[in-house]
Amino acid sequence: MEKVVDLAAESRSCTGGQIAANWRAGPKIRCPGPHYYMKEGLLTPPVLASRNMAYYDPRCIEEIRLIKELQAKRYLPLSMIKLLLESWRKGENPSHLADMGHLLGDIFRPVGKDGTLASASLEELARESGMPLKTIKALKEMGLLSPTGKPGMEHYDDIDMGVAVAIKQLMEHGLTIDDLAAFSQYVKVMCSIAETIHARVHELHKNDTVELAGLGSAFENLRNLLAIKSQRRVFTEFHQ
Repeated sequence: MEKVVDLAAESRSCTGGQIAANWRAGPKIRCPGPHYYMKEGLLTPPVLASRNMAYYDPRCIEEIRLIKELQAKRYLPLSMIKLLLESWRKGENPSHLADMGHLLGDIFRPVGKDGTLASASLEELARESGMPLKTIKALKEMGLLSPTGKPGMEHYDDIDMGVAVAIKQLMEHGLTIDDLAAFSQYVKVMCSIAETIHARVHELHKNDTVELAGLGSAFENLRNLLAIKSQRRVFTEFHQ
């Protein structure tokens, strides 16, 4: 077995081979490897000693551990992992980083039945949801489904799959595509609220006055309460 070296404790630099050994030692995740993450700016850049030799900062070992943990346990996309790593390198308060990691983990946690990230093609989504391709296209245009990838090679995530199934159930109970137009406005409103909260958190963080713990649950609680309040109002008005 290839030895995993704790280079942060034993030396000031490490080689590409040692970086690869530490990469293989952690959680098993589907990924291109450390060179890809170096290219994406997630790892501290190496120092080139010659054309064929480079030495890496020992911090890469801890960065590799964090990347694999955030991908394997919190399912964070690379953009969010990069944000956390940049904050870590700047010496952010460890408790704040932990809170940020938990908050992002809650946001990006898979919603599928087996607790893993799902990805489906257009055809797979249609088959799983029982929804016609024409309807899926309409929902995409309304902003209720948000696939990623190039046209013809798009993929839908676990949220899209859940949304499609829920909408199919609503349509089976008599709702039409036109009835669902209100949900398109709802998505826009929720995005606007999320942008406001995100901006406020960043503003407060500059003064080290923001507490991230509980922010996600408070937001979720408010959203649910307002939804119930709206339903009560409508039913009360209709049956007075």
